[in-house]
Amino acid sequence: MISLNSIIKMYNEKKILNNINLEIEDNQFISIKGPSGVGKSTLLNILAGLEKSDSGKYIFCNTPMHELNSDKLSEIRGSQMGYISQYNPMIRKCTVRENILVPLFLEKYDEKQINSYIDELSMYLKIEHLLDKKIEKLSGGERQRVGIIRALIKKPKLLIADEPTGSLDEDTTILVFNLFKRLCENQMTIIMATHSHLSSQYADKEFILDSKGLTYNF
Repeated sequence: MISLNSIIKMYNEKKILNNINLEIEDNQFISIKGPSGVGKSTLLNILAGLEKSDSGKYIFCNTPMHELNSDKLSEIRGSQMGYISQYNPMIRKCTVRENILVPLFLEKYDEKQINSYIDELSMYLKIEHLLDKKIEKLSGGERQRVGIIRALIKKPKLLIADEPTGSLDEDTTILVFNLFKRLCENQMTIIMATHSHLSSQYADKEFILDSKGLTYNF
């Protein structure tokens, strides 16, 4: 599904990503760890087509992403990818359900089917009682769970998750990782940057990112 070959990214003449090489197959759950500031978010942004590398090749589903313009990258991201950011920006005056539906705003969809999927995910993540509440009333951990559901609402081929459990307690983190594992068994690939020690129990493969590059851990 994904091939990164000799990816380099610079900021202000400083090398943030140094010769990154990575091969990921369909339906794998991938964990990327490393100290803060080492470039994990930058790597995920490149995978999501939000940033471009300064050199190297990125192939996604046989498409050379490094050759595409921003409009084409946005099209692929919208149709095939879900993205969970660390900060999960929301529309404060809208309800939880309305925020989850944002990725579908310009699309036709089966309202009954989509709302059933929202109900299923929100019950699993234990926020079903919050669906009609305004986002501004939620805690940071509750918002993070809303962000996870919003990224999954279109059932993307690739889910990219940047610290998806950073605001969650251990029990809820386990819920999220079990959900990710189940999704990978049902035709989704997940790439997650995390500091959680629990990820090693769930990921199919783990990589460590540092200033020298990306190292396979297991």
